[in-house]
Amino acid sequence: MKLLKGTVLSLALILLPMTAQSFLKDGNVLLDHCSVAEEYIGKLTADADTAFKVGYCYAWVSKALVYMLRHRSQSPQLHVCFPVTGDTFDVSPNHGVRILVKYLKGHPERLHEDPTLLTVDAFRDAFPCPEE
Repeated sequence: MKLLKGTVLSLALILLPMTAQSFLKDGNVLLDHCSVAEEYIGKLTADADTAFKVGYCYAWVSKALVYMLRHRSQSPQLHVCFPVTGDTFDVSPNHGVRILVKYLKGHPERLHEDPTLLTVDAFRDAFPCPEE
C-alpha cells in the first residue's frame, strides 16, 4: 500500500502539468478522443468537434511521451524501454495513439481511472523493460 501511494504521488508530481490543464476526468473521455484520433490518422479534413478531439489526443500522447522520456531516470514508475535508434526514440505520435487506444479498449474495467496512470500503463505494457 505504501509503495502504491508513493507511485501515485511521484507520478502526480511529475505529470502534474499534464493533468492540471486537462479536463479529462477518466479513461472514458481519453478513449473517446483518441479513438476519433486513430480513425482520422492520415485524413486531412474534419469538423470542429472532431478536430478538437484529434488535436487533444495527439497533444496528450506527445506530452506523455516527452515526460516519460525526460523523467524516466528520476522515477522507476516511468521507466519504459522505448525502441531507440541513435538519439531518437522510434515511437511516432500515430504509433502512440494506436498503443493508447488498444490498451484502453483492452482494459475496459479501468476506464474509470485517472487518464495519466492509464497512459503510463499503456506505454509500460507496450514497451516493457527486460527483467534485471
